[in-house]
Amino acid sequence: MSKKYKLVATFAFAAFFTVAGLKVVNAQSAAPVVSSMNPTSAVPGATINVAGSGYDNTTYVSIDNGAWVLDPSVYALGTTLSFVLPSNITAGTHTVQIGNKGSAYSEVTAGSVMVTTQESFMPKISSISPTAAQQGDTITVYGSNLYGDGVIFDGIELSTSMTTYGTSDTSGNSLTFTVPATASVGSHAVQVEQRIVGGLSNSVTLNVAAMPATPILTSLSVDPTSLTSGQTAAISYVGTNLTTVNLSVTCPFGVSSPDGHGGDACGRTSTFADGYTSTQLEFVNSNQSSQQLEITVSAYNASNSLVGTKSAYVTVAPAAVTTMPVTSMTTSTPTTGSGTAGSSSDVALQQELTQLLTLLLQLLQQAAAKGLLSASQLNAAWGSLSK
Repeated sequence: MSKKYKLVATFAFAAFFTVAGLKVVNAQSAAPVVSSMNPTSAVPGATINVAGSGYDNTTYVSIDNGAWVLDPSVYALGTTLSFVLPSNITAGTHTVQIGNKGSAYSEVTAGSVMVTTQESFMPKISSISPTAAQQGDTITVYGSNLYGDGVIFDGIELSTSMTTYGTSDTSGNSLTFTVPATASVGSHAVQVEQRIVGGLSNSVTLNVAAMPATPILTSLSVDPTSLTSGQTAAISYVGTNLTTVNLSVTCPFGVSSPDGHGGDACGRTSTFADGYTSTQLEFVNSNQSSQQLEITVSAYNASNSLVGTKSAYVTVAPAAVTTMPVTSMTTSTPTTGSGTAGSSSDVALQQELTQLLTLLLQLLQQAAAKGLLSASQLNAAWGSLSK
């Protein structure tokens, strides 16, 4: 064989051996399989995760048919890989392909990724509500790109105990957080942090006001706690930082509390006037026996929430009636002009008058028992009749 043909044969053999060798490698190294890629929209420098199978230490990532060729990190026994978008990649849609070096199969297209500028991913705050609050209040932040981002309060990320992560809606248009219990009174800067690509939103101001003093209803007193029908009791309460205090009186049947204007405080709720912590109430008992009634005060704060209630009891005795027996009246036998005893008709008339006075006395006593007459009025009326 001439030298020329020997050289050609040697080259052909080497070429065949190389091709044959590649065929053997390809039979052992199949093309990777891609099931998903996430995210499909990102900024330069963001990490992209690709799930599938058949990834190994020869796997590579090709963007736009080799414009960028990257060595990914492979995890989970070849079922997951990740790669970082180049910092110089341009904005727009880019095709991502996955392949294994030495494979005779074509590269597998994982999908497309939309690359945008970092600024387009930045959260933006348009407003917060309310703009003035107190410790523990919930604040809503409105804007765009607020996807579960962190809240920065005066340059410091809120700790876990103070709600580290704001609660966002799925549209990214709003986010809520809780004002820290340690926030001081005054103005505070609120920002939203984008954790994926880094960066902060614009800053807005939240004014934190002092917590109102705790309202307390301490006590209720009634003086006296035992009285007679027609008498007055002083009702007083002790409390601090109370906005509204209501008074209600629960009376049994036959007991009333006239207010001097034709009304009755029993069964009615009234409000203490601003600046006043006491009032006077008259009680009338028209029953034949003593009656107990309940007095209750209910205190409310500035939000009209009930702070507390206190109750006290008063015993009201029936009106004191001075018994004036008819026998105490002067019932001397009338005489005629000559000094002799009157006729039988005169005696009969006197007896009728006595019976009439007795009936009038009974009516006066009943009126006093029902509270229609006071004891002094009863005594005055009887005195006039018995003269």
